Amino acid sequence: MAEHGCLHQFYNKKILDTTLKLSIALDIIRGLNFLEAYEILHHDIRSDNIMIDHHEHAKIANFGMSRGFTDATRSLEPTMENVRYMAPEKIKNSKYPYDSRCEVFR
Repeated sequence: MAEHGCLHQFYNKKILDTTLKLSIALDIIRGLNFLEAYEILHHDIRSDNIMIDHHEHAKIANFGMSRGFTDATRSLEPTMENVRYMAPEKIKNSKYPYDSRCEVFR
């Protein structure tokens, strides 16, 4: 459950101290590490897709664009929604292979 909504909403509703910010960042990193261990690329990591539960823990959500590492369709084209979260090398060259480094940049 995401009692506090997405990270964007949570951030606008509450003043976050440094400890909570670091805890949320660590939750997101752990989630990305988990996905990488199972060779999954999310393709859409952004504050609207990070949900905050009642314990103020972050959870990655919205796997509609996710793909496996070896999936031939993993090179998704930039859209108006995701371009602002895209790694610079992917913006400069849409043929640049999308990998876990691009996920971390977001």
